[in-house]
Amino acid sequence: MNRKHRRATSIQPPQFGTLAEDEAMPEVLVPRAAYTQQRWFNPQFAAQQADDVALAELDIRQGSFAAAELSLLQATDCRFDTTDFASCSLNKAYIRRVEFAGCRLVGLQLTDADLEDVRFSRCNGRLARFWSSSLKSVRFEHCTFPEASFDGSNLTGAVFYKCDLRGADFRNARLKGADLRGSLLAGLQVHSNELAGVIIDPAQALDLIQLLGVTIRAEEAEG
Repeated sequence: MNRKHRRATSIQPPQFGTLAEDEAMPEVLVPRAAYTQQRWFNPQFAAQQADDVALAELDIRQGSFAAAELSLLQATDCRFDTTDFASCSLNKAYIRRVEFAGCRLVGLQLTDADLEDVRFSRCNGRLARFWSSSLKSVRFEHCTFPEASFDGSNLTGAVFYKCDLRGADFRNARLKGADLRGSLLAGLQVHSNELAGVIIDPAQALDLIQLLGVTIRAEEAEG
């Protein structure tokens, strides 16, 4: 029974084959093109616009997709290390077995996207927008998401481990089974009915009680 539980909640890592060092790393992402089994260092795709690009088995380090518009992006079995996605728009992205480590996600717009087996670690996601997306088997570790928005997204079973969620917006999100233990929740925006089934630790209970408008006072002294 314990083994089944671990299997159900674990995040599958990227599955790489043999990665080639690409001497002719692309300078421009071509619409509907596929890029596979390569290791890229410092690729610069800032402000580019390309639809239906497929990335598979790529190890990308210190790159930039800042302000890029990549609708219908398909990313499978990829790792992004210290890569900049600030103000990047990923509309209807399909992301499977992908790791984002130390990435800049400030103002990222990820809408109507489908994520599964995705891990974010040590990422800065201030003001990021995860809107109307499905985040299945997704784990956030030591990430900062102040004032980020998850409006309308399915976060059932998602894990936020020691993240900064102060002022984040979870209204209209599905949160049953979401694990927020160890994260900062002050100023969290969420409706009371959306908290059903959320997992928190005792230290976070006071923050959530205050969000619900409950006032805690010591027992009144007898007079």
